[in-house]
Amino acid sequence: MKNNLLKGTKIGLTMLAATLSINYATAGAYTAVASGNWSNTATWGGAVPHFILNSDQITIGTGIVVTMDSTIEMTGTGTTLALTGTLTSTTNSIIVAAGTFSGAGTINANGITMYAASIFSFSGTLTANIVSNSIAALSTPAVIMVNKTLTNSGILTIMTSGSLTMGASSNINVKVVQ
Repeated sequence: MKNNLLKGTKIGLTMLAATLSINYATAGAYTAVASGNWSNTATWGGAVPHFILNSDQITIGTGIVVTMDSTIEMTGTGTTLALTGTLTSTTNSIIVAAGTFSGAGTINANGITMYAASIFSFSGTLTANIVSNSIAALSTPAVIMVNKTLTNSGILTIMTSGSLTMGASSNINVKVVQ
């Protein structure tokens, strides 16, 4: 009985390890070659980047529209997402916990969250229902449209070439960090 229990535990742990290695595979470089869903191999011309990016390099070029069919999370400091095309979803969001989000493309998302450990050097057009910023001093030339809620706990500077537009009945939440 004890041997069967140990055997079952070993099998369970092996399956858990296999699942984790699939979800958090080693870093890769991915370039979108066609418009389509993030999870579609045709969008990337082969291997598909995970939705949780840990040191991956993602490029979405001009004229390419990638639809997020799940929330994208940038978690590793070596992660980069360079966008000159379009990244879009009406229901999913982008979470930039670490790494660099750059480019001059178009983002249409349910939400975008930028944490203190991230770099947001985006100068394109960002439209989202919810925008949350925790970067200590975010200065951006982006054109930003917030449809519902802007939450800011850092310094947010919109440079002269950019703009911030709040939708009708939208809210701005300012958090004081001491």
